[in-house]
Amino acid sequence: MGAMGGRNMRASFLALSPRFSLVGNGRTCPIGVGRGVSVALLASVLLSAAGCMPWESYDSVLARVPAGEFVDIEGQSVHIERAGAGETVLLLHGFGGSTFEWRKIMPGLAGSFDVLAVDLNGFGYTERPVAAEAYSPAGQLELVIRLLDRLGIQQVHVVGHSYGAGVALHLAARHPQRVRSLVIVDGVQELAQFGGLRVPAVLKPAARWYLGNVVLTTRNIRGALRDAVYDKTVVTADMVEGYLTRLRVEGFDLAFDGFLAPVADPLPLLELPEIEHPALLIWGEHDTVFDVSLAVEMADALPYAQLVRLQRSGHLPMEEEPEAFLRAVRTFLAARMEDAQR
Repeated sequence: MGAMGGRNMRASFLALSPRFSLVGNGRTCPIGVGRGVSVALLASVLLSAAGCMPWESYDSVLARVPAGEFVDIEGQSVHIERAGAGETVLLLHGFGGSTFEWRKIMPGLAGSFDVLAVDLNGFGYTERPVAAEAYSPAGQLELVIRLLDRLGIQQVHVVGHSYGAGVALHLAARHPQRVRSLVIVDGVQELAQFGGLRVPAVLKPAARWYLGNVVLTTRNIRGALRDAVYDKTVVTADMVEGYLTRLRVEGFDLAFDGFLAPVADPLPLLELPEIEHPALLIWGEHDTVFDVSLAVEMADALPYAQLVRLQRSGHLPMEEEPEAFLRAVRTFLAARMEDAQR
């Protein structure tokens, strides 16, 4: 499962922008320009194209988004959404996602739980850190722990989707006392570590411009979302705008460099049989990013896991079948509450 999961983790990045190809078979590839284009010409293209697609300044984000949705963690503004009361359910989004992807799920859980969604480093309305290590798997895990400490939350039920599933699994394995139960949604343990992508320094400005002005556009995000779901009608203009707006935030260059930076001390693969938390796996039957066979393997490897396969979903079941998703999560969490009372 490890090797296959690793290949698919790289695919989770491409799922956000399926028409974008930066690297192929370990070789540096051209980014929208021919190999013979000179650096001078490339520079002139970038300069002439600069500003085609405006980025929202972070000051504008802070002025527009309610102040109560930000938590200061050692000088970094971290964006959260929180609702309800009771035991805490922590929601961790996928790569390219944000708290926005949980909008259909939070109200249905908030009647019984304290529901906490967070934007991880590089995504949503969380301030983009300067330090490259913040974008590493260890950096994302550290952000989650610091957030829980800052809010005084000792233990959570954690729900992780795709990239966020890797964070959730590492949270359970490395901080088992902080986790009551796990819900893994279309994701594997290998987090997206793009430090292996070789992008020459001279091409990084071109790559940044290409991503910002070609990949992160309404057309491409719509295409990426349609590729990720089973029922294409789920993808609406409001949905596309919701995902895109939270990606086009000042600091994208920092996140881009951070995700591509070499990972000095990568998190080792976990021994799944050693994760003894109760676990629920929710998987779209038609997921083309992480095949459902991975879910079967993971359910077999985790000691106390059950698998729910949603028949009309792809990679985004919380978007595609929110009622069935909520039903599965509520049933699972209700059983955990009963266990605690015995």
